[in-house]
Amino acid sequence: MILEERNIIKAIDKKNFPFMMAGIFLSVTFLAVLIAAVLGFENDVLWMIGGTELLIYVIGNALCTLVVKNTGRYLKRTMVAYISHLFLMSGFIWLFTGNGFSLKESVIPIYLALIFCFIMSLALVLFIRQMLSMLKDQ
Repeated sequence: MILEERNIIKAIDKKNFPFMMAGIFLSVTFLAVLIAAVLGFENDVLWMIGGTELLIYVIGNALCTLVVKNTGRYLKRTMVAYISHLFLMSGFIWLFTGNGFSLKESVIPIYLALIFCFIMSLALVLFIRQMLSMLKDQ
């Protein structure tokens, strides 16, 4: 069965998994932003869609980081994937808003907070993994 635990862990352990996950989230965000733009929602809604997606991505990535076997390799790749994902997503939302280079002042702190949440989630996951490793050794 596809959704067996060992199959999920095997898929997460693939070296390109962080990029695949970022691509899937980016595709879903693109569709959501496209639908919102076509329906005529305000620009703030488009930025909120992006922020919500980043938060869900952070949670999903933290869960994947807990089960991956090669943590070092995964962390390097997930950081590159997150940064690429952030810039691509912000870029196409910016294109949909049509505001030129003027970003609202409220958008930047929110996205900086989401970047901080991503970094802290990785630190928390590493701490949890270390604690579990110590308990396992005892």
